[in-house]
Amino acid sequence: MSDKKDITRRTVLAGGAAGAALLGLGGLPDALAQVKRDPKLQVPRKVLGKTGQKVPILLFGGAVDLDPKFDPKLATAYRYGVDYI
Repeated sequence: MSDKKDITRRTVLAGGAAGAALLGLGGLPDALAQVKRDPKLQVPRKVLGKTGQKVPILLFGGAVDLDPKFDPKLATAYRYGVDYI
């Protein structure tokens, strides 16, 4: 047997997480379009590392599909600028 390992636990977990994220984001853009943002009340943002991408300082996650009817807390968070879900 060879001691060389082509597949590590890290690559399996990363691939599984990426696949689950892609499957879960299928209905997200439509649901986010239903939520109206309040431009006056937005969560402050900071630059993320060297990417230059501005992300909210408050992150809210755990849902696969954002439905304002069933996820009122997520809809409220999105309305206030938390869009890093």
